[in-house]
Amino acid sequence: RQRRAKARRPRRALERRDLDLLIVDQSAGVSPTTVSSEKMRRHFLSTDDFVCVADRGHPDLKRGLTRELYMRLPHCVTRFAGESQSLVERTWNKLGGQLRVGAIAPGFVVTLFTLSHTGLIGTVPRKLAVLHAESLGLRIHRCPIKMESIDEYLFWHPMNDGDPAHAYLRSLFQTAATSKTAKARSIINSSKERRTRLPPHSVGAMGRRT
Repeated sequence: RQRRAKARRPRRALERRDLDLLIVDQSAGVSPTTVSSEKMRRHFLSTDDFVCVADRGHPDLKRGLTRELYMRLPHCVTRFAGESQSLVERTWNKLGGQLRVGAIAPGFVVTLFTLSHTGLIGTVPRKLAVLHAESLGLRIHRCPIKMESIDEYLFWHPMNDGDPAHAYLRSLFQTAATSKTAKARSIINSSKERRTRLPPHSVGAMGRRT
């Protein structure tokens, strides 16, 4: 009940026009159908899945991240404002397990910065991980459990449809979402190309380290 009540607050603020825009994703506990109504406008921004991230030199992950390690190692979990549990914790609870929480971050970006030079692991959106992993000295691992994907939508009040300033602001969010997706895809493709150019023994060495 508490989560549903919190999910309704942004919708009501949007309906009152206390908010100009609202970005909603399913992992935040506010589904598009919760906000969407005949009164509101919405535009799909992007979709993403989850990956696991840890320091590149993490001693326990030289051979990769298994389900057993995922449950045993301490996590930096991402809890947004008002959440008592993160999406990962809720997912594990449904599976009958319990994560070791080593740190709590208020957002996914903070989670990434927290992981560097620690024994923590984190679960974050793939695009975000791809954009920042190399500069932070992190390595991306396949998530060993099935996580709900993120589908982001941009909502606004229809009375703002004809406002040029508001339309421009909406276009900035749409452009940013498209640019983020394109940049992440470019980094992934470049990484694949570099691996195919390496001699066979180098590729094998990389495989053993991941």
